[in-house]
Amino acid sequence: MEEKQTFKISIIIALLILGFGYFFFLLLSIKHPNQTVKNHSVYFAKNNLVVFDDTYDFAHTADRVSFHGDLVLVQIPLSGKTVIYSLKKEKIVKTYPYMMLDYDGKNGLYYKNGRETFFNHESLGLSCQFGYIEDVYHVLCVVPKQEDNLDNKVIRIDTITKEKTDVYLPQNTISTVMANKKKVYVGEYNLQTHQDFITVNTTSTASATITDFFFIYKNNVYAASLPNDFNNHIPSYSKVTATSSKVAVSLIEKGKIVFWKK
Repeated sequence: MEEKQTFKISIIIALLILGFGYFFFLLLSIKHPNQTVKNHSVYFAKNNLVVFDDTYDFAHTADRVSFHGDLVLVQIPLSGKTVIYSLKKEKIVKTYPYMMLDYDGKNGLYYKNGRETFFNHESLGLSCQFGYIEDVYHVLCVVPKQEDNLDNKVIRIDTITKEKTDVYLPQNTISTVMANKKKVYVGEYNLQTHQDFITVNTTSTASATITDFFFIYKNNVYAASLPNDFNNHIPSYSKVTATSSKVAVSLIEKGKIVFWKK
């Protein structure tokens, strides 16, 4: 009896040791929330999006990226989720099980039930090709004018009443939209002439390449172009300066897009 009891005690002790060992292994393997990152920059180069210590391969995936102020949204269709980083905090602040069109830190614009667009928990009753949250009451949305997806326009949706108002109806195809300081920024391209444009409110100017998205860095607006057939697969970004009567676009760099660095 004593031998059996001693054997049982030995087994229990062994299991406790293994349990504590596994527990401490988990503690060591989990990244501490206050742990500092090694890379303090966010950039795109060589078909890779680098967000601090994380790297996303854009060459072999359908991953997308967009920005809203301090926030970086990385959409990962393969896993059906969006990872959101804070530039100032240098870490992931949210992960959503949806493809997010935009997120402003409190409110989300996203696809659900296929391509149906939702604002927070309410359907907007349509599908936005691109979207941007102006504030809690208004959302910018790019939708087809009729049936042709390439013949599109920018509308503003009242998130309370769902009323829709036309904002910009170009003769070109819209590639992205953003709002900043009561100005609406639109990237567009002409399918016949293969010319690219950037429009701020209703004032347009030619651009060297198609604009995939806009982002803000140090209070300046920039237009980013990811690798595609029209730019010889060379990423680039340009500074966009707008007054009430003029829009100027100046190239900053080719081959690399710097979104953030300390």
